[in-house]
Amino acid sequence: MTQLSRGGADSGTNWGQVDERPPNDATDYVFSSTVNQYDLYNIPDLTGFGSVQAATLWLRAQKDDAGSALIAPMIKSGAVENQAADQALPTSWAFLQKVYNIDPTDSAAWTVAKINALQIGAKAR
Repeated sequence: MTQLSRGGADSGTNWGQVDERPPNDATDYVFSSTVNQYDLYNIPDLTGFGSVQAATLWLRAQKDDAGSALIAPMIKSGAVENQAADQALPTSWAFLQKVYNIDPTDSAAWTVAKINALQIGAKAR
């Protein structure tokens, strides 16, 4: 699911705009000024792990206008989407995080298989 727009240098895919480590901030990014638009992305599989204690979703974001703006971490586990609590966007690039100690879609522990099937993203709020 991709609803956000691509900004900066266009890689051709929304995932390609946000997959850099370390992040390149304003070089390429996704954005929206439309409340409730969101993207969900497949992530690379975990390998070499026997168990998972928690999942942490890191977002790198900023707002670019004078008003207040919010972002919500999003995950999709199985067929169920889950929106976490809104977080205020800062005026400069910063990391925001959401820790999932259990899978919020079924209230069960994470497994490697669940993480490998997980989609992650963010929603404009």
